Amino acid sequence: MVTPELPDRQTALMHAERIRQAMTQTFELGNFRLNISLSLGISLFPEDGKDIEELFKNADTAMYAAKAAGRSEIRSFSAQMAHRVKHRLGLETQLRRALDRGEFLLHYQPQIDTDAGTLTSLEALLRWNPKEGKPLGPAQFIPIAEESGLIIPIGQWVLEELCRQLIEWQRMGHSVVPIAFNLSPLQFRQADLRPFIFSTLARAGIPGSQIELELTEGMLLDGTPETYQTLSAFKEMGTKLAIDDFGTGYSALGYLKKFPIDKLKIDRSFIRDITQQPTDAAIASTIISLAHSLNMRVVAEGVETQEQHYLLSNWGCDGVQGHYFSHPLPAEEIQARYLQSPQHHRI
Repeated sequence: MVTPELPDRQTALMHAERIRQAMTQTFELGNFRLNISLSLGISLFPEDGKDIEELFKNADTAMYAAKAAGRSEIRSFSAQMAHRVKHRLGLETQLRRALDRGEFLLHYQPQIDTDAGTLTSLEALLRWNPKEGKPLGPAQFIPIAEESGLIIPIGQWVLEELCRQLIEWQRMGHSVVPIAFNLSPLQFRQADLRPFIFSTLARAGIPGSQIELELTEGMLLDGTPETYQTLSAFKEMGTKLAIDDFGTGYSALGYLKKFPIDKLKIDRSFIRDITQQPTDAAIASTIISLAHSLNMRVVAEGVETQEQHYLLSNWGCDGVQGHYFSHPLPAEEIQARYLQSPQHHRI
């Protein structure tokens, strides 16, 4: 939309707000009622562009910034925004080449039995080492992978790679433990998720009991029959199901009794201050009691001190994971430290 003779940016924002408000009503199309969300980007002549092509390009940049901020947002173009978008597009381009270039790798973080101090499972965590640039952590590229849809082929690579690693450890005669990995909401909604996981495990000769799927609370809230069927199918093949970052999502707890969940992982934000903040301690201990009353195991994430470990043990937390025990490690270090002989299983 081109609007002539707007005196200033504030007036442009007011026009955009009126347009957004007009689109909040429900529209009827035949027998359907539609609700539409509208993201708007604004650029002004001459400060944001000297010609129509540049103005449209920068308004488009502002619109994508509005989409990234949430539904039905308005953003006005700025030079900083252009820099961020350019950086994001550059990362997305690199991500598209990363699989072919072999730039991804998996590190593994141990999950430890709280009382026995033995290794119970590993969590596979994705790392990206671009050939051009510095290594990047998941927080820097996973959101871009999800927005662009690249999380689908990346997620497929993760499962194939951890299956390859399990086979390698088994051939070397090591006693291996289950490996957990995260499913993104976009992956979980894919119609071919079940057949892909089933066929990948079958080709590798890996039983379902050797993997654990970590989900977020938001992925289960729709409560559809399809969700139940998907989770039940994984359970039937022996795969464990865990809720990751428990406590940070939605407050509805009905899904805990509806779906076949095996484990709750308490988010690190509740563990960090349990030795100083009575509220965090109360939340963590309550989650442990809740899980046990539902016959679920509990793992605390982000355990970094002996004092935290001691409290969690007293509360009956089943497992712990965090830097106090081990940072995420490459496969070679996991093998040397935990898998080569039984005594390495004890922390």
